[in-house]
Amino acid sequence: MDVEENGLGAGTDTLLDPIARTVLSESVAWRSSWHPDGSRHIVDGAFEFYVDGADATLLRFHGPDGDPRRILDDALRTVSVHGASGLRITVGLGTFADIDDDEVARRGGTLVAVVDVVARAVDASVPDSIPVPTDIAVRRVRTAEDLALFASISERAWGFAPPVLADPDFDVADPSTRLFVAERCFSATCSVSGEPVGDHVGAGGYELAGSTARFWGAAILPAYRGRGAYRALVAARLRDALGCGARLALVHAEQTSSPILQRIGFVRYAQRRLTWFPVPGQGDRVQGEQR
Repeated sequence: MDVEENGLGAGTDTLLDPIARTVLSESVAWRSSWHPDGSRHIVDGAFEFYVDGADATLLRFHGPDGDPRRILDDALRTVSVHGASGLRITVGLGTFADIDDDEVARRGGTLVAVVDVVARAVDASVPDSIPVPTDIAVRRVRTAEDLALFASISERAWGFAPPVLADPDFDVADPSTRLFVAERCFSATCSVSGEPVGDHVGAGGYELAGSTARFWGAAILPAYRGRGAYRALVAARLRDALGCGARLALVHAEQTSSPILQRIGFVRYAQRRLTWFPVPGQGDRVQGEQR
């Protein structure tokens, strides 16, 4: 993958970073078939997507590389057959890296959300690189009770269950899927023994894919936001990833968490721009309108 020619959103400084190409290729390889409860998950030819309300969201394109404009045309026709009047795709990396702002405007597209691709090396500097509060203890999920707590914290913080738990193949004992919960404690009672120590604070996890640790978003309960719990979960996962042999930590970070990550050693390499397009022939709609 040529970073400059494929318009992957990397700045000049990051192009000089020796791990830039690895980060971008790992980001493209990180795909998911997760879809919201109540949506229709569909695989039609080379396109895997879900339909929720009037809109389809493309999850994966399983076909060969080609002209992204032609692929987008094919995707729009495909989701139209399934009743969608709008399509959301990720622009900036992968299949649609070369869909520029002019093409988005020509098609009547609308930017929905921006996700930063941030990463850092996992090496011996990790254990001492992130300051964390002394009253937050993080432990790994190991039991069914831990898993129920992980789910409860995530749902209370986000308003929905963590996507990983919707995967029918998920197994808490799988060494490649590693979940954590954070709890508040008094300094005298903080423990690394793996036993519960206090009030629930947050939850987070990551997937080990080869030598890359794919960090998911951390769920922090509202009362503990801005108090170091997020950093504590990041630091704990980095230490764990180091012990598992990971060499890279990768995050698809929302705009709320990306600045925090960049302050603690992560670098932004690109942006994934979720973009909505109207489906031709399905009436005049703008993003967010229902038919």
